[in-house]
Amino acid sequence: MRRHLMLGWMLVGLLSTWLLAADRSPTTAPTTRPTDRLGTIKAMLGELSADSSATREAARVALMGLKRQELPLLRQAVRQSMPLDPDQVTVLRDIVTQVYLAGDLYATEGDGRGFLGVHLPYYGHPEERSLLSMERGVAVVSRVPGFCSYRMLQDGDVLLAMLTPAGKIEISSNEQLIDAVTSARAGDTVTFEVLRQGRVLNVPITLDKKPLNLTTQLEEFSGRRADEADEYWKRDFAPLLAAQLG
Repeated sequence: MRRHLMLGWMLVGLLSTWLLAADRSPTTAPTTRPTDRLGTIKAMLGELSADSSATREAARVALMGLKRQELPLLRQAVRQSMPLDPDQVTVLRDIVTQVYLAGDLYATEGDGRGFLGVHLPYYGHPEERSLLSMERGVAVVSRVPGFCSYRMLQDGDVLLAMLTPAGKIEISSNEQLIDAVTSARAGDTVTFEVLRQGRVLNVPITLDKKPLNLTTQLEEFSGRRADEADEYWKRDFAPLLAAQLG
């Protein structure tokens, strides 16, 4: 009987230890307080005016990764950081537009394929590619706000290859880039080998879902979203900068 009681207490002790460990797990950890998050956002906003271009770019990417519900915190950070430096003012609207539209719901294609959201160059003749001094890769002409490329890439980037767990996919044409992206699933994180201002970088990008009927409704889709983001900017952020911008 005594042995059974001891075994019972041991089991209870093990169960209690497990429960205490579970209580300390990340899933039950308290969320970041709003004041702490505000401080983080203010710090990132300040880094937009850093001397180092790498620091400024890292801050831009980080701020574009904010959740849409954090935009009021960004607005508060802007108010507390006034007056802003020119470098901060220049990129702020792009950041607000990206965060706002990244949280916008839209109808998606049902196949689950990945989507990058870039406008690619059109080569009417093969000679045009050589005139641009491009032996390989595809240039990013522009990016669509609200999608992963707008956050992680820059206009003028040249995408040389896409790195996946299955291997490296070289990119030498628009079609190869499209095939590479659509071979991955929305939500997958792939790494692009990118030529940017003379340097080759590895840029990880989590692919988005492709909007429904985008090929036939691109103008309407982009126009509607741009109008929504513009109205939000004018209502919530433009008044903060009105006095400084004159």
